[in-house]
Amino acid sequence: FTTGHRRSLGMFLNGEAIQGRGTRGQRVVDDSFMMLMNANDEGVDWKLPTGLADEWEVVVDTAGDTRPGTTISSGSLLLPTRSTFVLRVSS
Repeated sequence: FTTGHRRSLGMFLNGEAIQGRGTRGQRVVDDSFMMLMNANDEGVDWKLPTGLADEWEVVVDTAGDTRPGTTISSGSLLLPTRSTFVLRVSS
């Protein structure tokens, strides 16, 4: 980013794209996660990417506003001030 005022980051961890192999040579597959971090002084409205999941399960919400296990539909998510969300693709 070239703007100094951006203080948020999102990262998708694709459990279907693991390159390594298991001990018996089998393909390794895991859950997929979206990690959203906001170090800003105000909330950030995140638009969750389309095509990755129809629903996301909250794994971590450091702001404590959303209980783990809560399901969020794709769309937007308000990420509170100085917080981190970890979402898992809901199957």
